[in-house]
Amino acid sequence: MSLDRIHEIEARIIERRTKIDEWLHGRSADVRIPFYASTDLRNAGYKISVVDANLFPAGFNLLCGKFFDHQVDAARRFIEQRFKGARRVLVLPEAHTRNPGYVDNIGAIEKILTSAGFEVRLGLLAETRDRTVEVRGTQGDEHTLHALQREGDVLAANGFEPDLILLNNDLTDGPPKILEGISQPVTPPVAMGWHKRRKDVYFDVLHRLTDEFAAILDLDPWWLTTITDLEQGVDFQTGEGLDRLAARTNSVIDRIRAKYTEHQIKETPYVFIKHNTGTYGMGVIAVESADELVNMKRKMRQKMRAGKGNVPVTDVLIQEGVPSTDIINGCTGEPVMYLIGLDLIGGFFRQHCGKSERENLNQSGSTFARLCFRGEDTAPPSDQCYRDTCLRTVYGVLAQVAVLAAGHEIEQIATDTA
Repeated sequence: MSLDRIHEIEARIIERRTKIDEWLHGRSADVRIPFYASTDLRNAGYKISVVDANLFPAGFNLLCGKFFDHQVDAARRFIEQRFKGARRVLVLPEAHTRNPGYVDNIGAIEKILTSAGFEVRLGLLAETRDRTVEVRGTQGDEHTLHALQREGDVLAANGFEPDLILLNNDLTDGPPKILEGISQPVTPPVAMGWHKRRKDVYFDVLHRLTDEFAAILDLDPWWLTTITDLEQGVDFQTGEGLDRLAARTNSVIDRIRAKYTEHQIKETPYVFIKHNTGTYGMGVIAVESADELVNMKRKMRQKMRAGKGNVPVTDVLIQEGVPSTDIINGCTGEPVMYLIGLDLIGGFFRQHCGKSERENLNQSGSTFARLCFRGEDTAPPSDQCYRDTCLRTVYGVLAQVAVLAAGHEIEQIATDTA
């Protein structure tokens, strides 16, 4: 599949970089950009799109070491600009911190913040009788988690009173009472946990901003985003609502097919049906026709029954499928880009040798390959994007737009809950 379109997008980004940066700065000035985020992208050659955004990223340990100094600078700059005077940072991880790989992630975040000059403590967002709990990473390194206390509206961890709380827990099970009404700022905000956040809301915001971004590049926005829709009240166990989901799926596929015809793309359109909340690649299936939903077998129904934390799947996002042309180490891959604020700080390829270019790669059996870009951002477009500047340019800017959308989503949710 030709990558010529990706090279065209890259060339336009390089040519109009100043205008893009001015737009990013202007659109981010008055919104609460989250401290960090990761974005999943798919490159089909004929288009390249953000397909998910995670505001509680868990792969900082997978980033290339050559980016460390930049990560430190980005963290210091973000906190100094957006949380003036903050020197003490409390990190609140997921409850499953005994997972050694996840502990490595928390350790990497702690190292970045400490190297940036902040005093850091790891908190324990779970019920415990112990004041401290020790957890170990994959190399045996230990990290201490401190139990939380609260006096009035001030949260502390073993006497450590933070100026800023950094949340690395997606709050699928709901917002803990101990965080309600505290005086210290929390980033990302508690309201952005999966007890409240919805993918369809995020993608509505992302689509609007992508339209603006595409106008700067003078491109069809479809080259840079996915067609999505929402169906609510589906019960995959009983089959209730599957007829409505099938009809909406057909509508999305028809819209994709029309775009394929417009751009002379010889592909079979398909969609991902995704749980409208949650992460970890759970509650996701790919279909090419509504008939696959109507005739869904028991095993597939069971897969779609519940997401992370056994939360029932009732509302689903119907998202245009973008086949991945990235082949990494002989396996299908997709880039995952990491940012602090709007600063690109690295990334990796999620790769899966057992999945095709049309399947969900965020499943058991996936592995990771660090992205270590060359430093010459102004180098001419390469023949193979993932080996050189194209990923840094195209994927990096799209990831910035994705984080900008998260900032606008935060403002929208904050307004709705005020």
